Amino acid sequence: LLRHRAHPQFPSRSVIMADIAKGYLDTYREEDRLLEVPMSGISFVDFGEKEAIGTGGLGSCTVAMVVSVHGAILAHIPPLPSMPTEAQMAANPYAGENNVHDMMTQVQNVYQFRQPWFPTAAAYIICGTAQGQMVVPHQVAIMQGRFREIGLEPAIHHYDINADRSRPGQGTVIVISNGPGTVPSVYVEDILI
Repeated sequence: LLRHRAHPQFPSRSVIMADIAKGYLDTYREEDRLLEVPMSGISFVDFGEKEAIGTGGLGSCTVAMVVSVHGAILAHIPPLPSMPTEAQMAANPYAGENNVHDMMTQVQNVYQFRQPWFPTAAAYIICGTAQGQMVVPHQVAIMQGRFREIGLEPAIHHYDINADRSRPGQGTVIVISNGPGTVPSVYVEDILI
């Protein structure tokens, strides 16, 4: 967006200033049209109450979503449940996988409880990649299996964990309603998928 502004030293002249664009997540948050899901969080949105659901700060996290014309479920799943010490990792080397199972159980429970909002639905897994390789392929496989248990075949999309995080929309996922009866738009780092 370009706009004219008075030159600071010569008020009779104008200079063109570029406003730095904001990403969808920031825009919807500022306009109070977003249900924002924190890391390790799982939330459901009824599109009759909020227009969008999303999350940011992905780093190397994975997002699992169920989306319909009526609402969406979004889970922001970190690769590990917390920042464990080496001793904790040695004691529980499957902490990440166990966390994925626990969070996907919650996704399944919300999906079953909110079934009226999902007469038809699409499932998505948004996962990080580094140098073209999935960061947590075994965790993505668990998510795929857990979605299949509830009759959903997830579409898998990627984002580059090494991308420039200073750009608007980087490290974000957002689902935006397009109005009643219309399929919502899903954006990964502000790119429509």
